This record gives sequence, structure tokens and C-alpha cells, in this order.
Amino acid sequence: MRRGYVDTPGGQLHYREAGEGPPLLLLHMTASSSVMYERSLPYLAERFQAIALDTPGFGLSDPLPEEPEPDIPGYAGAVSAFLDARGIEQVNLVGFHTGASIGLELAVAAPARVSRLVLGAILAARDDEERRVWSEKILRSWELDGRGEFVQEILWWLPHYIRESDGDAYLSELIAGLQAGPEYLLAPSAVIAYDAFAALSHLEHETLFISPVQDNLIEETKQAFASAPEGSSRYEEMPGDDGAIYEYPAEFAAAVLEFLG
Repeated sequence: MRRGYVDTPGGQLHYREAGEGPPLLLLHMTASSSVMYERSLPYLAERFQAIALDTPGFGLSDPLPEEPEPDIPGYAGAVSAFLDARGIEQVNLVGFHTGASIGLELAVAAPARVSRLVLGAILAARDDEERRVWSEKILRSWELDGRGEFVQEILWWLPHYIRESDGDAYLSELIAGLQAGPEYLLAPSAVIAYDAFAALSHLEHETLFISPVQDNLIEETKQAFASAPEGSSRYEEMPGDDGAIYEYPAEFAAAVLEFLG
């Protein structure tokens, strides 16, 4: 596995990659980083140049400017700038949770950049009431303090998707959460505000919608699939919950590879 940085107009972006072949870009959930794909990369690298990107503000990547407030088109623009910097014209793209929203926007805004698309457990809110419900459910803020009490606040979600026996995954996500800092809420706020259904109506790509069977976004993923243009998309389920990429990396990679053909 290789790691590196690229310079973009918006700052430095960090990535992990493995393998050679057609480029396959992977975008992570919030508040993780490219580390969530470490276990999947060896499988995907058997056929692709698999690149897991730290999206702006996460992992070791510089954040988007705070003004104007970051939105999904802004994150997608940063991903496009990363591809420009790497000299990559077109990719197969995989996104999970926040990464799925960013991947969808990139595919719609710059369709020539994306070959095939995999949207894993995507949040798609239909109206302001659904956005309010999701905001209350997941937008929990915290502040830094000199005694480390904030650590418990930033990690409230980890026991919900990291197995008690998987200390390596817990440590990886602990580090990713600390790297993101209190501003991690900018990304899920952007996801909730994003009109995914409007974007889906313009989607032209072959798309795999995939959700772990116990993911908290499984119903939203089904609704998103039902709203995609007929004939070019399909829906699949895989084992696990929000932490399925950690727990079932081989199964996740197999579903992606089978779809990409």
C-alpha cells in the first residue's frame, strides 16, 4: 500500500492506494478517513488502481474553506481537483454514506469523469421535516477542552458500528475522529442539506446501490434506488451494519468487483 499527497487549489489532499490498472476511487463516511478502506484495498487492488481519498477536512487532508459553508458540490469539486492533480480523466467511483453523496454529485456534475458508480448506504432526505429528523439524530456537536472530556463526546457513535472485539478498527476510527475535530459536522450537515433526489433524476451512469442489512440508511438507500432512472441501476445488500466495510471487507470488495465486471 502506498500513501501520498497532492496539491490542489484548495489545499493538500491525502490518499492511500494499492494495485495497478483502471483507477477506482473510494470515498469514505463521516467522520472516518481513507483508513476505513484499508482492509478492502488488497482485494480491490487485484484488478484496479484502488485509491482511497481523505476527503477535505478528514484524515490528513486540508479542509474546505469555511466561507461559504461547505456543501456537497464543494466536496465534489475538491475530488475533481484531486483527479486533475493526479492526471486521472475518468474513474470508477465508490462512496459510502457521506462519500456516496459526494460521488453522486460528481457523477451528475461531471458525468465524463465517472465510468461506473457504487453508492453505499446513501442518505437522501425528501423534505425539510426529514432533514430536521436527521439533524436531531446525528448532528451532535462537541468542544475541545484541556482535560480530554471531549473524547467521549466525539466517540459516541463508535460502539454502534465497531465490534467490541475489533480493537484495531476502534483505534483507526478514534484517530480519524480526532483528526476531523469539532468541524466534522460540516460534512454530515452538507449531506442532510443535499437534494439527492434531484441529482438522481439526472444520473446517467450504471450504478450499484448497496447497503449493509443493518445499516441505519438501508431504507433511504432503497428509496434512492427506486428514484434512479430505470434500467441502469441495481440494488444489493451485504452483511453487517454501518461498520460493514471493516467487518466484511472481502464481501464488500466482491460485490464491487462483480458489478464493475
